[in-house]
Amino acid sequence: MTELDNSPLASRLAFYGIDPQSAEFPKIAAALTRFSDKAMEHFYQRVASTPETARHFSGKATMDKAQKAQIQHWQRMFAGGLGAPYLEASKAIGNVHARIGLEPKWYIGGYANILSEVIEAILTSGTSRFSPRRRSEARMIAMFIKVALMDMDLAITRYFEASDES
Repeated sequence: MTELDNSPLASRLAFYGIDPQSAEFPKIAAALTRFSDKAMEHFYQRVASTPETARHFSGKATMDKAQKAQIQHWQRMFAGGLGAPYLEASKAIGNVHARIGLEPKWYIGGYANILSEVIEAILTSGTSRFSPRRRSEARMIAMFIKVALMDMDLAITRYFEASDES
């Protein structure tokens, strides 16, 4: 038994049904290499135009640094698997968000936008981009992800509000 077996990550991996060394990870890493830059660029344009998120950055250089760090985190995650180094990196990200006061709703919303764009790009790459049906399915899946994550954001936000009230 390893330290990771008793970690908060182990129970999540089991509940989510995730193999920490999934055979899908290299394919995901390749898709991220191919599609994440554009999605992140669009996301940081949104961050820059949203006062509640823009205030966490001193300018484009810090946004570029955050964008690069996010892509590197995902690349390490899908290259190295979901073990102790991943858990520590994830905790470090959470600590930064807590230190700068980034509310979970903005982090979850960011993921919703980035994930939906990357998934749309994956599903409509190659000759699929010419299929109206495939593009429609990609938009539907992307919207499902956005709404599901927003619903999660609202419930988590209420959870913290209720905890603060009591």
